[in-house]
Amino acid sequence: LVELGLIICCLKHERRQVMPKLTKKISSRLKEASEPPAAVVLGQQKVTVLDMSVVDLTIWGIVILNIISKGALSTYETLGVKLAAEVFGIDSTTVGLTIGGCGVVGVILLLNFKHISTCFTDAQLVVGGQLFFATGIAILTDYGNENMNLAKFLTGFFFIFALGFPVNDASIVGLFSKVCGNKP
Repeated sequence: LVELGLIICCLKHERRQVMPKLTKKISSRLKEASEPPAAVVLGQQKVTVLDMSVVDLTIWGIVILNIISKGALSTYETLGVKLAAEVFGIDSTTVGLTIGGCGVVGVILLLNFKHISTCFTDAQLVVGGQLFFATGIAILTDYGNENMNLAKFLTGFFFIFALGFPVNDASIVGLFSKVCGNKP
């Protein structure tokens, strides 16, 4: 939260001119037209709460979502080793290999992400990544029942590291680059 506060306070807010990528044909028609396209007008509208445009709020929302998902990932990456050692007696090398195996599945998923992204929208991919994360976290959360077993532990790790992180991270970064376009 401190880091997020510093980012918000230290970044200079500049107004962006939002213009969708256009083909030459559409671009020439727009130069002749007197009114800007609806997408440009919508992106430049102000939301009175923070005096920011819709695009600016979208960018900040994506950044916050990215920070939250990285925090959840690093928490389970760090605490998972300790949990495996204390509850199941598994050494850190075996847990590391388990996370690495999940990483291999994640890499395979990322290599096929172009095909996956043709089947789903950006919003569906972001929500899907968050659902994979939430499923893994729900599996790993004991809720005081103390009925955690090794299969449950490995399944939770699989949902977080093999499915949740690759889908979530790739879709959030892709969405961020689409919203920002070619602006710095």
